[in-house]
Amino acid sequence: MRWLIILCFPVSVFAQNLVPNGSFECGEDLCDAFQSNHIAIFEKYACSWSVPTALGTTDIFSMRSPSFCYSFPGPGPNFHQGLQLPRSGQRFAGMYVYTKGLSSDTTSYREYLQVKLNRPLKPGETYCAEMFVVRTEEGRWACNNLGMRFNMEPVKTFDFKTLPLSPQIVEKQIITDTANWVRIGAFFEPEEAASYLLIGNFFGNGSTSGELFPNQQNQNYFYAYYFIDDVSVEKLPYDNFTIDAPAAVCEGLPVELTASAGVDDEVIWTTLQDTSRVIHLGEKFPLVADSTTTFRVLAKGCGKKVVDTIRLNVNKKPVIDLGPDSTLCVGQSLRLSPGSFSSYRWQDGSILPSLTITNAGTFSVEVTDASNCKVTDEIQIAYMDVPVLNLGADSIVCKDFYSIRAGGNEYRYTWSDGSTGNRFMPQRSGTYWVDAGNRCGITRDSITIIKSTDIILPNVITQNTDEYNDYLKFGYLNERNEVEVKSNLVSLKVFNRWGNNVFQSWPYQNNWPQQDETGIYYYLAILPGCKELKSWLQVIR
Repeated sequence: MRWLIILCFPVSVFAQNLVPNGSFECGEDLCDAFQSNHIAIFEKYACSWSVPTALGTTDIFSMRSPSFCYSFPGPGPNFHQGLQLPRSGQRFAGMYVYTKGLSSDTTSYREYLQVKLNRPLKPGETYCAEMFVVRTEEGRWACNNLGMRFNMEPVKTFDFKTLPLSPQIVEKQIITDTANWVRIGAFFEPEEAASYLLIGNFFGNGSTSGELFPNQQNQNYFYAYYFIDDVSVEKLPYDNFTIDAPAAVCEGLPVELTASAGVDDEVIWTTLQDTSRVIHLGEKFPLVADSTTTFRVLAKGCGKKVVDTIRLNVNKKPVIDLGPDSTLCVGQSLRLSPGSFSSYRWQDGSILPSLTITNAGTFSVEVTDASNCKVTDEIQIAYMDVPVLNLGADSIVCKDFYSIRAGGNEYRYTWSDGSTGNRFMPQRSGTYWVDAGNRCGITRDSITIIKSTDIILPNVITQNTDEYNDYLKFGYLNERNEVEVKSNLVSLKVFNRWGNNVFQSWPYQNNWPQQDETGIYYYLAILPGCKELKSWLQVIR
């Protein structure tokens, strides 16, 4: 199984712009220009952007707006500033950056844009910032000093005058072009962890150079108005990557590769074999080692590319197999041997190459090979004894025979009549046996079941010392139609002809009389739970 997650991104897009919505494409299109100027709702029309001067009237233009709207940049009934099209996308911003009016109030009028960066700048690092501007066709003035100011905190004022801030990037040339978008940008090193970018002219008229275009059709437009598009701030990569990666790693283990070029999440990871598919973004690449791979890392920013490769050698993990879970017979042992490796550690702490099992349980081993790669396997061992079998005590039935149950279905059964079920139904009095078997052995048990009506009641015995028929012995007619004598079959009471109880035994051992007892007797054969059997006996010599 491969753990490398392949994400398909076009490589060309990854040079992260720290300015959100840098081309102003996100936002609600509007028709009334002045609706957008309120400082509280400007972000509704230009996502992430704000106006730092509450009385400023920074505008958002959109090709998606109807042609009769102020915000439509092309020709129409409300044509206002110019016919320039967006540099990219469908939208751009516009603002006054210089005024040359008749009063001191109007000559200090300025408009600005403000945005919070995706992350703060790092002091001492090198960044490039740029924006594209074009002078509108309606403004009579062109000027310089369009700039970019990076600030720790957001700016918020309640007038429209020049913000007294020192921009890090300033365009000193007067931008007069109304046909082509002009780039304003530079490299810079921030002195503080600035989080905000402001755009505009941060200089008063006395410090700003302007150029008048007297041939403009509308002679009342005493201002310089510029469209703004494609604002970006990028981190400049270092000249080389700093690589942190192990020389080798074991298959299946997590590993983290690091390739740092000073651009944080803008590092692009691909394999050297396929540089078109991006598999990870960022300086740190956590993965699960699968196979030896050469990775290509790319850092982009400010038009600069830094490329390097990282080879990750993956040692195959050891292959061990203690075998399937097993069941042994009582008395058996099993020797577990995972194979030849550098070291071993069993679940009981032993470090020998093998382990002999003599009891049930879970057994595991961790092995280490010559590359210091480890792997673990475990096995479950159970023990089985020969079948345990008990058909119960011999018994006498007074009426019907009952079914004899040998056990559950975990054993193989063979009864004395050849049947193989776990139950047996006797049809005659007799002794029945069953073998219960499993792979560890066979156990046999037997039971004698006698129906009370099959018991033989003797009437004559001869005390002539020939050791044949010398005692009152009880038996029964078995399944083979043979008389089978059995002790302890009944309890016995013997009476003489005068009704005197001359002998009794519980149970009876087939051992009366013990002396000369010739004569006629009566006896009771007592069966537990059954009707007493009565008969007579003549003892002769």
